[in-house]
Formats: sequence, structure tokens, C-alpha cells
Amino acid sequence: MTGAGRASAGRGSAGLGRTARRAAAGFGAAAALAALILAACSRDPVLEAFEDGTAAENALSAMELLVADGQAAGAVATAAQGGDVLFLEAAGVQDLETRAPMRPDSIFAIASMTKPVTAAAMMMLWEDGLWDLDDPVADYLPELADPRVLTADGGTRPADSPITMAQLMSHSAGLAYEMAEALDDARYGGSGLVEQSASLDDLVARVAALPLAHEPGAGFSYGFASDLQGAIIERLSGQTLPDFLQDRIFGPLGMADTGFAVPADKRGRLAAIYERTEAGLRKRPIAAPESPPAAPSGGAGLYSTAPDYLKFARMLAGGGALDGVRLLQPETVALMRAPALDEGVNGGGYIGEGSRVGYGLGVAVIREPSRRDPRAVGTFYWEGTYSTYFWIDPESDLTAVALTQIKRRPDEPQWEHPDTSPLMRAAIYSGLAAESRD
Repeated sequence: MTGAGRASAGRGSAGLGRTARRAAAGFGAAAALAALILAACSRDPVLEAFEDGTAAENALSAMELLVADGQAAGAVATAAQGGDVLFLEAAGVQDLETRAPMRPDSIFAIASMTKPVTAAAMMMLWEDGLWDLDDPVADYLPELADPRVLTADGGTRPADSPITMAQLMSHSAGLAYEMAEALDDARYGGSGLVEQSASLDDLVARVAALPLAHEPGAGFSYGFASDLQGAIIERLSGQTLPDFLQDRIFGPLGMADTGFAVPADKRGRLAAIYERTEAGLRKRPIAAPESPPAAPSGGAGLYSTAPDYLKFARMLAGGGALDGVRLLQPETVALMRAPALDEGVNGGGYIGEGSRVGYGLGVAVIREPSRRDPRAVGTFYWEGTYSTYFWIDPESDLTAVALTQIKRRPDEPQWEHPDTSPLMRAAIYSGLAAESRD
């Protein structure tokens, strides 16, 4: 494994990797970062964004530039190809106040990167024969037996059809986060439904009181579907969601630092969450729980590390198995990564460029090539709102995870962070291309 476990806390050009040092020497960190981002989004990012570094060198350079330019306090990236871990690199610091260096095993709030984990758990129960894609959700959550759809005048009407499990798994049921935010009044319990809930059963009741954003199956409405999946997991398995994930996924894969809480003995590895302002990075007052919350969020509640999440992603990349441990059958993983939205439905601002990117069962799927994106058709991926993301490119046999803790700016597209995601993709793919030429 190249560069395994290296960490860099450098903030200026002296701490930068080879590619970044060359750019920073000529332009300064901010201009160098801008130049690399422009190249990463250009017509051929694999060839233009970085010069001749390895994937490990380029990934470290990209992270160091983000840190040097004040775009992030720190970051960790790792990737695997052909069954081998290529690199694990860390740059910057976990916290700008304590100056604790970012570590390869630093712990991150991965937010919506929880969703693919919950989806995988659901598919394990699907393999067990406990539910089917055509089943009405009300078979498992009777609270949703009579869904109502929001009307243009702010009222509601009965839905024309029931919500199916396939729609719940593909975020096409109409259970949008925006419903709780827009209808912030006593009728619906206001925003923060997950945090307010006393249990997942309580959360189901609260979500069931919300109107749907559209008819079931008629659109892509990113929202509470994964949280409801968590409730179904509890009801079908007889276990709490944290216990099920530990017993069926985290334990078997050796994901020792992944869970719904960060216990006291691990809090020294917890990365702080920041948001960008005109004055620089500002820490967000988000406290990680020391024990699992009353209503663990299957949509956004996990904390993890880059090495841990790479194990989960490599399991998916391996058709449901990693290092002799099988969690899912290859046909099940193929079903997860197959586009599941109805014809004419796309993810809009959440998953990108119209029909080019579709959505399967818990993951986004690239359906059409783009010269701005070196990932091949068939790549599946997802991200978290604090600038965490992963992707699996079967054509290149590449699995990558990149984590930092920056809350998305309001003007950034929902589906990716333009200053980090294309940059990291270009860094890794251009490094692989350079290595193949050597």
C-alpha cells in the first residue's frame, strides 16, 4: 500500500506534495487551487488537472491545496484497486483550535453516506425473503397506509396509489426533507423531525403526518426514506438499527470505528465540522453523541473513518463480499446499482445532470459519459452534506473514499461539492493514468 497512514499538517507550500508545490510556487495556494479546479472541470480532467504524480501523491496534493487555501481544515482520502489498497493519506488538522493533526483514522460525521449502508442492510433482509420491491410500504409501516399529496394551494389530497417499497428504496415516494422544513408549523411538528423523535416508531408517525411532495413514483424527492428504512429494519429484524448494523455489517467487515455515536475513548480522533464564510472557516456547533440517539438516523446518523468506509465500499465493489466475508449476493448488488427511477424521472439538483445520472436502490448511478468526469458509465456513488463522498468505478476496478468536514454553501449544487469532488476525482484518475504509462 503506497503512502499508508501518512499524515500532513502543513498549511503552506512547504507542506505540499510535488504537484501542488509546483503550482503554488508559481501562483500561490489560492490561485493554484483555482487553476487545478478549472482543469479538473475542463474537457479532459484526467490529463490536465495534474501532471505526473501517482494517485497517492496527487490525492495528497489536492487535500493540501484545499487546506492551504483555507477551504478545509483537513481531509483524509483512500482508494483501492484490484483488491489492493492503493493509498491512505491525511492532510491538515482535525480542529483549527486544538491543531490536532488529521489522522488516517480520524472520525467523521458522514451524514448521507449513511444511506447506502442502510440500503445494504435492507437488501440483506430482502435476500432473507422478508420483503419485496412491489410490496406496499404500509405492509411494514401501517402509519403510511393513507398517504396524502401536497396541493398547489397548500392543502392536501389522497394519493392516487400507495407507496411501494421500490419507491421507498429509490427516493421516489415523495417523502421529501423539504416538507418538514417548508411546513414548519404545529400540524407537522416542524423541522428537525429526527432529532425530536423519541424512537424510530415515533419518527415514522411524524413523517406519516407529512404530505408527499408528489404522487408516489412521479419524482425524485430526497428525504426521509432511509430513516423509514431504518424503522423497517428494526421491525423486521427485532433488533435496534445500531445493533443490526453492528451484527450484520460493521462487525463482519471489521469496521471498528463506525456507528451512531463516538464514545469518550475515541473523541480525540473526531474531526470538527466547519462552514465557509467570507471571513474564513467557522466551526459549526454540532456535537457528536457519546451513545446512540433514541431515533438513530438511517439517513444521516453514522460516524466513520476513511479506512472503515472503504471496507464497506469494497464489499459493494466485490459484489457483496470482502476478504472472504460475504454480506450480499452479486445479483443483489447489481440490483442496487441498476437505475430504479421511472422513465422521465431524474434526480434534478440532488444527483446532477438530468438523465446522465440515475438513482438505484441507495446509490446514484452514472448512466452517460461526460468529459468533465473521468468516472465510467456504471460508476455508483454517494456523498454526505459535510463534504464526504465515495465512488465505485467497476470499469477501472477503482473504489475511493474522500472525507472532510465542510458544510455545503447555500450556492453549491446539492449533488456535489465543486471545489473538492471533481478535484479529487481528477487527482486520483490522473495519477492512475501516469502510473500506467510508467
